[in-house]
Amino acid sequence: MLTERKKIVSEQNYEISRKIYNLFKKYKNYESEIKKAQIVEKYNPDELFKNKREIQRQEVAIAEVKEQKWYSKIFDFIKKIFKK
Repeated sequence: MLTERKKIVSEQNYEISRKIYNLFKKYKNYESEIKKAQIVEKYNPDELFKNKREIQRQEVAIAEVKEQKWYSKIFDFIKKIFKK
């Protein structure tokens, strides 16, 4: 009687451990599939060179402003004096 009971318990334990093993295996596969999907989404070759953010284009005008040096001011002043 005890051996039959032990046998039943051991069979139940075996089934439970098998179910747990299958769940862990399934979860591991599910986790790896999610990671693969995320990698494919992140590094999709069709979307790789597209900018996801909209770039606000602003036109900038470049103007060159020359600062007069102190000696150029003096030369200009002397030129004006001699022209008169």
